[in-house]
Amino acid sequence: MADRTVGALYAQSAGQVNVVKSTFERNQAESAYGALGIGGEIDSQGEYVGLVSVVQSTFLDNETGGWGGAIGTVTACKEFEIRDSVFKRNRSQGIGGGALFLCAPGGRYAIYNSWFEENEEGAESGGAGGAIYNGVPVPLEVNGSTIIRNHAQCDGGAILGILSGIKESLFENNSGNFNFVDDDSCGIIGSGNQMVTSPKLGPLRDNGGAVPTRKPRGNSPLVDAIDTYACYPYAVVEDARGVSRPQRKRCDIGAVGVGSARKR
Repeated sequence: MADRTVGALYAQSAGQVNVVKSTFERNQAESAYGALGIGGEIDSQGEYVGLVSVVQSTFLDNETGGWGGAIGTVTACKEFEIRDSVFKRNRSQGIGGGALFLCAPGGRYAIYNSWFEENEEGAESGGAGGAIYNGVPVPLEVNGSTIIRNHAQCDGGAILGILSGIKESLFENNSGNFNFVDDDSCGIIGSGNQMVTSPKLGPLRDNGGAVPTRKPRGNSPLVDAIDTYACYPYAVVEDARGVSRPQRKRCDIGAVGVGSARKR
């Protein structure tokens, strides 16, 4: 589906916008958001209102000539949360955000148990944020997620913008002028994160749960990588398939662990 501004859907509400168990594939937009433009509102008192969530959804091969290959926030919202979702091969050619473009101010932005792979910010003039562009002074939380092989022509092969924290997440082979985290030059290696050259992941397929995932192999350095004391109650207690963490004495890094889940 193609539209001048938004590829598939524009949603704005002072109440709640929920995108659940949905697939957005091969949508195109000329000037803004490849698949989904979404947001809340500002009330008469100047407060951010509106709760936005994207849960167990898949965004594949969406593209825009503007910003936000898959999703862009169009207006302020009190909370914007993504859980258990997959973003793969989305592309933008504007100022930023191969998959996500977060530009509207708000109260809280967070990503849990989600997968970003092979997204690209391809603006020849120097776009930024191969997977995610956070262009507002609202810190973004990234928890239990996998962000691999994303590319930006300029800065932030994986993410460009303000981060409030990264926990139990994998960054690998992202390319741009400043990369998270296949080297430690940006100084963000900390508790729950790991610098790896090969995460040893299986193919993208049905491993149980609502969306396709890439499960770590038995010899992956992501398996049992998080100390017991950090697993609970501080970590994300389920992976992207709803499988409880930890399955053994320690937790696995990334959106998906080694435990089994019922297939779709």
